[in-house]
Amino acid sequence: MPVFLLYLRLEQHPKLISEHPPRRGMDRFALDALAKARVPTIVYVSCDPSTLARDIQRLQKTGYALQESVVVDMFPQTYHIESVNLLTLA
Repeated sequence: MPVFLLYLRLEQHPKLISEHPPRRGMDRFALDALAKARVPTIVYVSCDPSTLARDIQRLQKTGYALQESVVVDMFPQTYHIESVNLLTLA
């Protein structure tokens, strides 16, 4: 179970959520729950730029803004990259 859903179940209000979904990105229900939680800061780690763009676009529609994105080449001499992205409520 994703960490943020556990927090929602416990009715706590986390200040930061770190998410590292599989290559297919976050599903719609997880994104909806994350947006509903109104967590002030999200750190989204992604290994697929296309699903990252899709998920960030969905989060932006709910009030989040991308503050910073850093690309990390963890697998030199391959096309695989990781990116670490900071989103905050606007």
